[in-house]
Amino acid sequence: MLKQSNGRDIMNSNVVPGRRYKVNASDWLLVAGILITCFNLVSSLPLESFYPYDVTGGDNRTEVKDDGGSPPIDLYVSFPFFNKTYSTVYANNNGIISFKDKLTSYKPHNFNSAIFQNEVPLVAPYWADVDIENVKGLNETIVYRLVDNERSDSAILNRASRDVRKYFKGDGDFSAKIVLIVTWYQVGFYGATLTGKSKRNTFQTVLITDGQHSYAIFNYNNITWTTGSNSGGDETTGLSGSGGEPAVVGFHSGGDRYYIIPQSGTPAVLNISTTTNVDAPGLYVFRIDGPDVNNISCWPSADLVISPTTVSMLGGEAITLRGPCFTAGQVIEASIPSLGVTFPCEVELDASVAICVMPSLFRTGELTLVLNDTDSSVIFNSVHIMNVPALVTRRAPDNWWSGRMVTVSWQDVDHVPASIQKEVQLLRYTESGSRPEMVMVGNYSVDPGATHRQFRMDIPRGNLSTLVIKLCWPYHHFHIDPVCIWSDVFPVQWSTANRTDNSQQWCERWIEREQKLPGVDIHSPYCPCVASIAERDVGHFHKDSFCDNSKNSDNNCEYNPNAHKCFRRNIKSATDSGETCCYDGGGNLMDIRESPGAGTHQRYHIRSQGDGIVPFFSYFEQDILPRVHCCQQSSALCEKFIHYRPATTCQNYSAPSPAQAAGDPHLVTLDGRNYSFNGVGDFYLVMDEASSTVIQVRAIRATDKNGDLQNATVFSSVGVRTAGSDSLEIRKPPGGTPSHEVLLNGAILITTPSTTSQFKNISLTHTDEGEFLVVLEPVSVSVTVQVTPDLLNIITLVGEDSMKGSLRGLLGNYNGDSRDDFRPRYTDAPIPADSSMRDIHFRFGMTWLVPANESIMSDPPATPPDEFTPLFIDEHQLSLPNDTDAVCADNIMCRYDYAVTKKESIAKSTAQFTESFKQMQANLSQKVIRCPYLAIPENGNKTQSNNSLGGVATFTCDHGFEVTQGTPTRTCQDNEMWDGEDVVCAQKLTPKADSSVILIAAMSGTGGFIVFAIAIAVVICRWRKTNKNKEPDPAPIPLPIWPPPVSSIFESSEYRRRLQTLFNDGRYALPRPKYVSPQVYDFF
Repeated sequence: MLKQSNGRDIMNSNVVPGRRYKVNASDWLLVAGILITCFNLVSSLPLESFYPYDVTGGDNRTEVKDDGGSPPIDLYVSFPFFNKTYSTVYANNNGIISFKDKLTSYKPHNFNSAIFQNEVPLVAPYWADVDIENVKGLNETIVYRLVDNERSDSAILNRASRDVRKYFKGDGDFSAKIVLIVTWYQVGFYGATLTGKSKRNTFQTVLITDGQHSYAIFNYNNITWTTGSNSGGDETTGLSGSGGEPAVVGFHSGGDRYYIIPQSGTPAVLNISTTTNVDAPGLYVFRIDGPDVNNISCWPSADLVISPTTVSMLGGEAITLRGPCFTAGQVIEASIPSLGVTFPCEVELDASVAICVMPSLFRTGELTLVLNDTDSSVIFNSVHIMNVPALVTRRAPDNWWSGRMVTVSWQDVDHVPASIQKEVQLLRYTESGSRPEMVMVGNYSVDPGATHRQFRMDIPRGNLSTLVIKLCWPYHHFHIDPVCIWSDVFPVQWSTANRTDNSQQWCERWIEREQKLPGVDIHSPYCPCVASIAERDVGHFHKDSFCDNSKNSDNNCEYNPNAHKCFRRNIKSATDSGETCCYDGGGNLMDIRESPGAGTHQRYHIRSQGDGIVPFFSYFEQDILPRVHCCQQSSALCEKFIHYRPATTCQNYSAPSPAQAAGDPHLVTLDGRNYSFNGVGDFYLVMDEASSTVIQVRAIRATDKNGDLQNATVFSSVGVRTAGSDSLEIRKPPGGTPSHEVLLNGAILITTPSTTSQFKNISLTHTDEGEFLVVLEPVSVSVTVQVTPDLLNIITLVGEDSMKGSLRGLLGNYNGDSRDDFRPRYTDAPIPADSSMRDIHFRFGMTWLVPANESIMSDPPATPPDEFTPLFIDEHQLSLPNDTDAVCADNIMCRYDYAVTKKESIAKSTAQFTESFKQMQANLSQKVIRCPYLAIPENGNKTQSNNSLGGVATFTCDHGFEVTQGTPTRTCQDNEMWDGEDVVCAQKLTPKADSSVILIAAMSGTGGFIVFAIAIAVVICRWRKTNKNKEPDPAPIPLPIWPPPVSSIFESSEYRRRLQTLFNDGRYALPRPKYVSPQVYDFF
């Protein structure tokens, strides 16, 4: 294997390894003469094997002039090349296809030559000094055609797809979206004389892409010359003489990456039509989208390559391994050492590809696959189950109870003949062994061609919890594990007759285990009080994947009945706990103590993993299933569940701080200060003191509608990283299209809308609206990127108050005080907040220029052109276009951008984005008052309107009980507290008493008046009887003063006094109550 000057390996194009010899020019001429003599004895690729072309006028032609080429060829799907994407290509006469710009250079230099200088990315099927202007007579021409979905030729697209699948077995799902065919037909060389004019070359390049992967096919028919006369070639033979520079074949990134075939730049390139890297002389096939060109030939010391590079944590996917050469039919053992997993792989007949089926991994993130008994290994990514769509569908999932007939269905499975027998398997999850596994509960054969299967779901007795369905079939004739696709994971549900008992028993066992464990970790952030803020706070929360938040329904959430929307807290560490915030139809946070469908704190996050913690499954078994069995399938133990999984609340929630960088960059700092900055280069938007959390942007010159550079700048790239995380970059290629590139650690990453990808300590969501959301989860920092045809608009949210005082950059000195936001990088003294734009630019903004050794971008930072001077608005009177009012209304930033760039598209995107940011600011800064949960008193009831400002809670007591303490009616106040005190309901007392006490009690009640009258009559009669024979007493008999009637005997002071007397002398003993309020205790 040869080493290129950039340290990368290159592979020889035929069977034996390439070698370099030191030879004289005469030796090369001798070799070339022998090759010419023998040329007709060795076959080349016939023209019939070329892709379709038309030299009679059906195809587009390049310029018929020396060093000419085509006009720009616009691609509707960007073409990935060396980890970048391009939307414009050029077909150049001198055997080159270039990106970004036309390339007229006629003198080829090998890419590993010290004198080679180039900044234009290029594909070189045969770079030499081609002449179609002065050499006539053989219909010489250069033609090209572009085939895509807009200029559809399904036959060509299908052929390209088949060719890619044939030569790159790991890309079996490839479907071409663009095919560019460039054909150099019977072209001569520059400076040809005499017999040299009859020397002609015919070759073709086919560029193919689906927007994610891209490929190049080189087809060579007759190759008879290598070198033009101005490149040191012989005028009559077209072959290289002493010091000549023969044709170059390969690829160049425009930077420091390249690939050349061994014959490139040597006289041996004449032999290219008789050699190959596949199965036909004159045919070469390459994959060219990645950081290195992938030559499909195998070689013993080649690096192991895996495809696809991401798999589901559940396994079941077929993967291909290539790079080293294998033995056809050989069965190789592969392993994942960190998991202790081994599985078989089998080598295909061409000995360059091994096929395996990935086992269940029960881990997410980067893992290393090793081919045992070799030194070969490769890194791949295991993806969380919730980020992989379920391809097997459970019909009517609410009716999946034990003992019922159920049905599963699936879409047509690609690349599986209908005649293949399949099997549906019902599996249960268990952790009984050394590692998690799926254990068979039942299996059911599937008729060939069927797309559904019905079966009876018989669940045996035992502690079953979690089930899943998979559909499997054999991988052709291979001796490897079957390929499988999966359903969603679901809980065991018993039939109606014994559902409550079984669920309650399950719940009791769970409670026994919980009692032995430490409590759930509860930490910030707390839930937002309203859903509109939860939707905005993307640095802290994301949509619960078990909910459909797009509908307004009580049935949106699978495990949270009556919740309309639920959000899950972002994970901060691998073993972090979880928290779910659920909201009702009014957008208010629900509380599980009042609403069974509300969220809770959880022992595990859905993505937690570690010793004894399995992604998804630990969360499902310890947080989802307890809710199902303790609160939904049975309810007797729901209070116990809430004890172990506490309710989520919002009283201590703190909203994040938003910042903006948009348009011709208009910035709003994290502390809320507005300013504009027009630097050119790479800058720190945000960096912390340790330079671990970093957001960098690249600013380039803006152009007007005619493509002319303006004295304004826009952001074209943003890079994001934090400590221990992968690095993500989103960039806007030039060309005025809404295309974009996403790079993970410098490698192009293809995303589709409505998908979320999890990487190391960082996540990327491609939203339905086409925006990108990057979340640095450990630090709760998010970056939202809007890609427009002209620029990137960026919103940053910082969610942790603990970061105040540690973040600085173009988004200010984050500390809650906007007056010191303009703090230069290398000093602690800020410039005044009212500084001129010129001072802000040079004394503050330019100090945050990123040094080359600190850049996290995949390319070196841009260098500001010396002639660029930004336009400072406070020094100039701007001339506004006539339609400014119609385009911008009163949006100041829009009016500024329209005046400076004269480009309506930039102005409109600025207006829309800045208005959206203002709405976000207003939403996050709103004061939401919610008073805390009020418990229902024992032996009482509560009626509550709501817990917002002015909400009223009313308490009553059960029959036989009365309010003895607290405030029966309480109101939520603006200090987020309820007025009054907690209510206590105590049992009404009915104690025994003597006749005197009863008499007093009776007189104290509603019948006191009648008893009182009778008593008076009795006293008078007795007085008369005892005083008949006595002299009259001149003084009247004094009557006692009786208390007025009262509503309760407890309000009678006389009753209380007499009752206390009876108690004191021991004649009356009260039973000890379970509870006595302080007031009643005083009475006694």
